[in-house]
Amino acid sequence: MYPQLASIHYTLTLLILVLGTAAVVRGVILFAHRRVLGYRVDTALRWLLLATAGLAGVEALLGLILLAAGARPFDPRHYLWGLAVLGAIPLAASFVRRARVLRNVVVLALGAAVVVVTAVMALLTGCPFLGGCPH
Repeated sequence: MYPQLASIHYTLTLLILVLGTAAVVRGVILFAHRRVLGYRVDTALRWLLLATAGLAGVEALLGLILLAAGARPFDPRHYLWGLAVLGAIPLAASFVRRARVLRNVVVLALGAAVVVVTAVMALLTGCPFLGGCPH
């Protein structure tokens, strides 16, 4: 049971990396071209952030299941990085203000960048458990 769950946990991390990177790229493009319309953040950026945050929640739940089943990461700092992945986008969203759309894009893109960096660190500290990363 562990290898399958660990493989899913690993795969979700890769998917979070892809979605988080896409959110960062979208935020940079919006900022560079000043293509922010009205008082709302771009729909594509919002969906990328929601998908990334949602997958981080699913991955955290799966990590807790692995922990309850007796699996342990290679490095105990994996828990810290996992919490950072889980909390980065909600924390960035808490700084969003209605009147400053361009600033909001920057803040949310930075939150996505934090997710990408911390997901890499979580991958590096948790991957060698159970005999190595699934490939």
